[in-house]
Amino acid sequence: MSVDSTIVTSSVAIPAFVSVMFSPDKVAAYSCARMWSQKDDANPVTIELTSTTITLNLVRGVPLFGAWKAMEPDGVWTHWNTGYFRVCATK
Repeated sequence: MSVDSTIVTSSVAIPAFVSVMFSPDKVAAYSCARMWSQKDDANPVTIELTSTTITLNLVRGVPLFGAWKAMEPDGVWTHWNTGYFRVCATK
């Protein structure tokens, strides 16, 4: 099962640069630029761009976002089920 979160844009061309960040608390932020692995990862699965929309494709039943915390002893995955996505796009 999947769900989409779509942002409608007023552009006439597909953006040349897109930055998508996730923040669980509006204090720390994590880049969403990574490959998706169903085994132990999180959303967004893909980021789809057209000349009029930017769509974050999300999978139900998977955390909203996950981050690898390399500085923790032995490294750990941290997952969040709530938070915020920030999308910036330019032509």
